[in-house]
Amino acid sequence: MLFEPEQGGFFYYSPNGKQIALSNPQSISLVNADGSNLRRDVLTFPLVGTFSEYQYHPVPVWAADSGSLRVAIPPAETMNDPLPPTGLWRIPTDGTPAVLLGNIQAMPFAWPDNAFAPDLQHVLYAMMVGERTANINELRLANPDSSGALVYDSGESLNFNGWAPDSQHFMYTIYGGPRMGIYLGSIGQPAAIMASEPSSLRNITWVDNQRFAYFGQNGSSWELRISHPGGTNHAFIDTLSGDYAKWMFKTPEKPDPWYNLSGRFPDSCFETTRRHSCLNGGVFFSAQKKSRYTSKQVYERGTK
Repeated sequence: MLFEPEQGGFFYYSPNGKQIALSNPQSISLVNADGSNLRRDVLTFPLVGTFSEYQYHPVPVWAADSGSLRVAIPPAETMNDPLPPTGLWRIPTDGTPAVLLGNIQAMPFAWPDNAFAPDLQHVLYAMMVGERTANINELRLANPDSSGALVYDSGESLNFNGWAPDSQHFMYTIYGGPRMGIYLGSIGQPAAIMASEPSSLRNITWVDNQRFAYFGQNGSSWELRISHPGGTNHAFIDTLSGDYAKWMFKTPEKPDPWYNLSGRFPDSCFETTRRHSCLNGGVFFSAQKKSRYTSKQVYERGTK
């Protein structure tokens, strides 16, 4: 045991598996994976106002070389008008102080945990514009120090969903107005609409750089499908019934890279409300019907 209960916070392993970032409501700390060399409070900040018993924990993003992290810290006063800025920080692991890279005006309560692209070269965030009652938000793309911000899109109640692993594609949702829908964006390219009804797709999750899986509504059932950016074939995998069908794609908690280089699916799991379905040893077990597909079959479904 590294820490007593409730002392460690949320934890994030470095890509090389040798260090852990510990996120708490007012600080981020670092520790070696074996519990040694604890560096408390490498970044401290005021408690972020949530107006509830829930305490916000920032989500740091590791650099590929495990030598530093990036993290977006929302303001303490999240309901002030004008809204205070969200800070973009770089945290080195060599003991030197954290550096404030820049600030963004991120939308309150749409926590900017996913603002940094996985390669740390860009940030994306939703920003309120105009009168608050109009609920118009802009999706802005900027450099990692917040400079060079460009408006990628805007819409009523627009919300940024997250980056793809390739750091080029991303998803966002417009919840109201004539352009309501779920969109797939790409740096330097216009967005493509994935669904005109935001509630018709659920649990959209990237499985690797080229494919994402999701639940699509079909009557009273939810179909688990896999697709890729620009693909017209949203390949069917399985069906789950009921209003509370959920799934989550997981990769193993191990220090070596998640995805192998052979083009096959990694050892991974689809977790649903009913049972687990895993790609272990190259076999996919369906969430509900206990069907099984080889990793090659699932891979081919997502690349047609």
